[in-house]
Amino acid sequence: MLGEDDRAIRLAIEDLIDDGLPIVSATEPPAGYFVPLTLDEAREYTQSLRSRAVQIFLRRRKVIRNAALYLKPAVQGRLM
Repeated sequence: MLGEDDRAIRLAIEDLIDDGLPIVSATEPPAGYFVPLTLDEAREYTQSLRSRAVQIFLRRRKVIRNAALYLKPAVQGRLM
């Protein structure tokens, strides 16, 4: 809608947050970025961030475990 790529928009949002605006986002309709109207809205958003972070770290642990089971370490070849 803004005529910009997603990355440029995310970077602009990050700049606004760094400048002090409490910008949050929603994935449910209406999805997008917004300034919360209440402290409770901001807290709800930060709780969703925490939940997503936990999921990301759990997935990271599983990938590391699975990689150790299925992949071999890289071996430096000899030049001569």
